[in-house]
Amino acid sequence: MEVGRRALLYLVVSHWRRWGEVWGKKKVQKLMFLVEHWDGGRGVSRSLGLTGYGFVVWLYGPYSPQVDEDLEWLVEEGYISERVYGYDSYHSVVADGEVVRLGFYDDDKSPKVIYVYRPTWRARFVRVEEKLRARIDAVVDKFGRYTANELEILTTAMLGVEKRKTLGKRVDEIVQLGGGTRNTH
Repeated sequence: MEVGRRALLYLVVSHWRRWGEVWGKKKVQKLMFLVEHWDGGRGVSRSLGLTGYGFVVWLYGPYSPQVDEDLEWLVEEGYISERVYGYDSYHSVVADGEVVRLGFYDDDKSPKVIYVYRPTWRARFVRVEEKLRARIDAVVDKFGRYTANELEILTTAMLGVEKRKTLGKRVDEIVQLGGGTRNTH
């Protein structure tokens, strides 16, 4: 299994051990972004090259299409279980202590759906390099208690950009041009 997939799987395992299930693809995206870009303080740096994931600024903050693809692969291969709560099955759920009303619509006018992830028994057989494991554990310890929406706000603030002005730009470009230095907490 390639390093990005192993990192993503270990992120779900680490979160499961510390905080329980991971509520939302957006939360997975933001945590992986922090694994790759968090400077250990209050900002972000250029990619550390730990996972191989590249991020761009998107509608809900930093986003990597490869993270979505690899998450789907891990589910299909049985390393991660996925439950989907849609607007047609529940009126609201509690996600990370926050009540989410699923019948409401997102910015893109599509029904809200929440994906919930947990590791399966197969996850225990995957090994992650110690440096990457320590990095993921540090990110999960510091940011794992945040909701997906809080992580969106936090990571966008860390980048120091307005999403609508930088939509589609690579995070490494933004950081190189002077973004990623704003203090956020």
